[in-house]
Amino acid sequence: MADGVRWSRRTVARCSLDHLEHSGITSGPLFLTKSGKRPSEGNYWRALSLASERARVEVAFYPYLCRHFAASHWLSDGIKPPQVAQWLGNSVSVLHSTYAHVIRGGEERALAMMRAAFGQ
Repeated sequence: MADGVRWSRRTVARCSLDHLEHSGITSGPLFLTKSGKRPSEGNYWRALSLASERARVEVAFYPYLCRHFAASHWLSDGIKPPQVAQWLGNSVSVLHSTYAHVIRGGEERALAMMRAAFGQ
């Protein structure tokens, strides 16, 4: 990111959990507009631009990257593809074609889990 600003997975997770706690959201979209609808790409760009101006940093990513970040980490953390696809509003086949590299990376973890389950 610009000026060396980096957000760790832990920081993003903490911010997301804080948002959920304060907003009272228990299901459905994580963010809503004032009228209760899903934000458009333009809503995200406006919010991102305003936050960047206030923080005096250059916008070094685009809103879709947040979605990609979340999906990649959910899959690498072991959340099952059908659940991630549902959250993203995609089919499992679209999810596999887009995130196959992340899913493939979990083979060692899956084998370790099987070994642990069978006491090997």
